Amino acid sequence: MDRRPPAWYQTFPDTAPTLLITSGDTFASRELVHDEVASRFPHAQTACVPAAGHWPHVEQPAAVACILTRFIADVEHPYDQGKVMSHKDVFNPATRGWPMFQELLALGVGSGTIYRVGLTDGRVDAVYDQAGPFPDGVVVERGTVFWTTMGVPARDFAAKGEESLDYGLDYSQRNGGLHAVGLDGSDARDVIAAGAITTGKQLVSDGAGTLYWGDREGCRVSRVRVDGTGLTDLVVNTGDGSLLQECVGVTVDPVRGHLYWTQKGPAKGGQGRIFRAGLEIPSGETASDRTDIEVLWEHLPEPIDLEIRGDWLYWTDRGAPPKGNTLNRAPVPASGEKGADPEVLADGFREAIGLAVDGEAGVVYVSDLGGQIRSVPIPGGSRLGPRVVAELHEPVSGIVGIRTDTK
Repeated sequence: MDRRPPAWYQTFPDTAPTLLITSGDTFASRELVHDEVASRFPHAQTACVPAAGHWPHVEQPAAVACILTRFIADVEHPYDQGKVMSHKDVFNPATRGWPMFQELLALGVGSGTIYRVGLTDGRVDAVYDQAGPFPDGVVVERGTVFWTTMGVPARDFAAKGEESLDYGLDYSQRNGGLHAVGLDGSDARDVIAAGAITTGKQLVSDGAGTLYWGDREGCRVSRVRVDGTGLTDLVVNTGDGSLLQECVGVTVDPVRGHLYWTQKGPAKGGQGRIFRAGLEIPSGETASDRTDIEVLWEHLPEPIDLEIRGDWLYWTDRGAPPKGNTLNRAPVPASGEKGADPEVLADGFREAIGLAVDGEAGVVYVSDLGGQIRSVPIPGGSRLGPRVVAELHEPVSGIVGIRTDTK
């Protein structure tokens, strides 16, 4: 076999920004990239897509899209040329050297305000004060803030609502929403039409232009593009009055192709669960009958929001102590395996809700309905102890970190 390099090797400038993508399930691609191609581009970055064969862009398009999106962002804001990236590195700021969070955005539930919280000086400013009724989940995507609202509830003292915030409120009316506004508070708009969401809860982005959220009373997990197109239900449960089918927290792992979500169950009920499924519904199945759903954890106090970072899953729990009102983490289980007993990183919250993991700083920020945002060190991370970052004097739901490259 002729192993002489093709002509384009000789003409392509080796100092140009270059990304080499290989896959985990094909020895030929791995050998070619690492042993031959990468050696000819000493300044190139390489990324590996696991669970993909010879054509990763076809077999794992979401993962490749995220890798490309991050690479383009790094070209605009370079961090470390010549670094080899793995599937962990793409979504792990601690290993990639991304800047630490400079600020947080936090949702004030009572006032319907999106706050900006400085992490160095503790300053709190309002970004937008018309976020709507009961804002809950928030993300920032390319300078735009996206958030969900739970909608306007009806008063019903027989309803099994949350003990501390919406006791006696019925959120079953389909009037939640998904909205957007610039980081400067301009260009506010609805992403999808009214009536598409029942009760919008945690909101996340895959980093490539798609948003995912839990719909509690809607008993589903859904997604849509940031421009409002492609609205799709990924999980649909049938509500039975037990509250066990209600979906709350959600996070995605585009590289591995997984969706995670919580079904917290009744307030302080000890029946919470965390699930996993593929990002795509299996062929021939629907969101209501898909067969690839795994129950990873069950009998949890009351799991709420969650976030995946590298090989760890983090989540808040607002259930009864001692295991509730906590921040938890556990290793991501292999396919077909149950999750290990969670490690409690912090407790004593007043109804823990939102979280934002800053791997570079080695901390997790946690919000609660008592109005506080706390910083919790990750084992092996920050040497600083837990501290109160801000006191907002109203219930706080979702939070998200802002780095210099997200502004």
